[in-house]
Order: sequence, then structure tokens, then C-alpha cells
Amino acid sequence: MRLNFTFPFSSPTNSEFYKLPLLPMVLFSEAGSLRVNGLVDTGASVNVLPYGVGISLGLVWEENKAAITLSGNLANFPAQMVTLFARIGDYVPVPLNFAWSQSRNTRLILGHANFFMAFNVCIYRADGVFEVKPNK
Repeated sequence: MRLNFTFPFSSPTNSEFYKLPLLPMVLFSEAGSLRVNGLVDTGASVNVLPYGVGISLGLVWEENKAAITLSGNLANFPAQMVTLFARIGDYVPVPLNFAWSQSRNTRLILGHANFFMAFNVCIYRADGVFEVKPNK
């Protein structure tokens, strides 16, 4: 198994001026799996799961009771704590805790709790790449 994976910054709009560290991964729930791209966000306190991604993974909003409060532009939306498994490259899937937001206009965000606890990330913005490796 490789020690680290290098990913290019990518642009959701194909703009050279708007490139982001979007990490391809597979999320797993009890009901299924889904390929997604998560924004690696060093300023985010928590991981955020968009409402539609949770629904696509078979999560049911009414069955989950672990309500949490978010801040910033997601403060006006209800959120619940969910744990999913994520596989990046050929690493062993790891559990990630997400604030599953009812916002339909947010992207999947990877933040300090607990993405940056599970993975070390080096961002080389001038080179347009970032590296990810599991925290041992």
C-alpha cells in the first residue's frame, strides 16, 4: 500500500482561477456506498455531509435523533451527527463523523473533527496539488 496519495486541485467550474482541494473518496453506510468529492477545508471545525448525499446513502432524517448546532452559513439549518466509513485510494476505510446538514446548497466538507484527526494533509497550493496519508 502507498504511504500517501497526491491529488491535483480541481475546479468544479473548469476555471483556472477557482481550483480547490477536492478529495475523491467512497463513503459507506449500512445501505450502500457512494463516490463523492470532499472539500479539504483547514478552516472547518467539523465534517459536513450535504442533505442529498445522506439521502443517496440511504440515511433517513426522521430516524436520526443526534441533533447538533452548526455555525456560520449553516447555522440556520438543522443538523444531525452521523458516522460513515470513508475509503480514500486503497487505504482501509476509516470512520468519519459528519454533521449531516439539511442544507441542500452546501458541499461535502472535510474538517478538523474528525478528518484531520484521521489523516495528515500537506497542501502545495502553488504547485496545485495536495497529499493525504493516514495518521498512524
